[in-house]
Amino acid sequence: RQAQLQGALLTVDDLAYLTCTSTATVKRDLAACRGEGVAVRFVDTVCQPTKDRQQALEELCRDCEVVVVVGGRNSNNTRELAARAESFGVVARHVERAEDLDPAWFQGVEHVGVTAGTSTLDETVEAVVSRLRMLAACAARTPSHGLLRMFA
Repeated sequence: RQAQLQGALLTVDDLAYLTCTSTATVKRDLAACRGEGVAVRFVDTVCQPTKDRQQALEELCRDCEVVVVVGGRNSNNTRELAARAESFGVVARHVERAEDLDPAWFQGVEHVGVTAGTSTLDETVEAVVSRLRMLAACAARTPSHGLLRMFA
């Protein structure tokens, strides 16, 4: 989210404050400035593809025990997807590539979902799904280890 101010001069400290505090706190503090001729308008800067992924994730979490979130460790979008999955009560595993998958994460798990940050390459997601299918095939040969039925 971004606050656009008209008729106000913001310092570097002001900008740091705006990016490090909650929207509610910023709204409260900026509302107090309105009497000083400051016009405040909040703009939702989350792009539609990100919103679509967040909505799809919510639906995915209803059917899964674990969600693998594919994307860069420094990607705010990908970290947000992992945090959002956990907020729905699902275990989230954030990986950058297929080799990051640990078979132990899926021990006793039957339903795994996969999502990815908006800038994650399709090839990377496909490699993760391929490895999950391989793990599921291996688990199917091991009776004590239920894994990834949706990929089997």
